[in-house]
Amino acid sequence: MERPPTDYELLWAIYEQHHDEFVYESDTGKTTVEVALDVPAIASKLGIPPNSVVGRLYHHLDPIYAQEPDPTVGRKGRKSLFMLRAGNKVNCVNFPLMEAVLANLAQERRRDRWTIGLALVSLGVAGGSLVVSVVSIVTAATA
Repeated sequence: MERPPTDYELLWAIYEQHHDEFVYESDTGKTTVEVALDVPAIASKLGIPPNSVVGRLYHHLDPIYAQEPDPTVGRKGRKSLFMLRAGNKVNCVNFPLMEAVLANLAQERRRDRWTIGLALVSLGVAGGSLVVSVVSIVTAATA
């Protein structure tokens, strides 16, 4: 059994699939924020069932990244990451919020890779030091 996709992989697949549908019309100043997802296509790309895509978005990612109302700034409604229904559209993602989440996950991923890379270099230096120490001790003992 293969591992399930990470949050980053899921959101990246959505981004790749639907980026062109997120439109800003410069002449009207309107933006299409809620983008309806092609859940079967995304699921197929990731090799998981479609209900896993919807479940992860609705039950896991939305509670983490949705923004609750803030009465101090006058915002009344909750900003959801994923909506089962938005007007006449189904299975919609708040594309600007999803892009921000994806950017943060990508930044964390780069930071983690740098940390692992530096740890591996450090391990190599320590291993090299150990080899040099052992060789010098053996050389000194035989001389």
